[in-house]
Amino acid sequence: MNKETPNEYKSVTAHYIKNELFRTVYVSGVYGGFTPEGLLNVNFFTERATIPQQITITPIQDGQRLRLEESNPVGKQGITRELQVGTVMSIQQAQALQIWLADKIEEFNRFNQ
Repeated sequence: MNKETPNEYKSVTAHYIKNELFRTVYVSGVYGGFTPEGLLNVNFFTERATIPQQITITPIQDGQRLRLEESNPVGKQGITRELQVGTVMSIQQAQALQIWLADKIEEFNRFNQ
C-alpha cells in the first residue's frame, strides 16, 4: 500500500471567538488526573488564606480613636484552593499543550536574559 504525501499543505484561517462563559482567571496551581475513559482532567485553582465563617468584633477605645479588634475566628483552618476552571483533554492534546508551554517558557527566557 503506497500512500502519497502531499508536497504542499494548504493553510487554513482560524477565527477565535469568545464563548459567553469566557473569563480570565489567575491560577496558583493545578490538580487532576485521568478519567475512566483515559482523558486527562486538569483543574486550575487559586490558592489563598481561608476566610473565617464568623469572627467576634470588639470596639476598643484607643486614645482619641476607636478601633475594631477581631478575635475568635470560627471556620476551617489552613488554606483554600478555589477551583476556577476544569478541563478535560486527550493525551494528544495534553502533549500539544506541553509543547506549547515549553515554547512559551523558552520565549520568555530569551527575552528576559
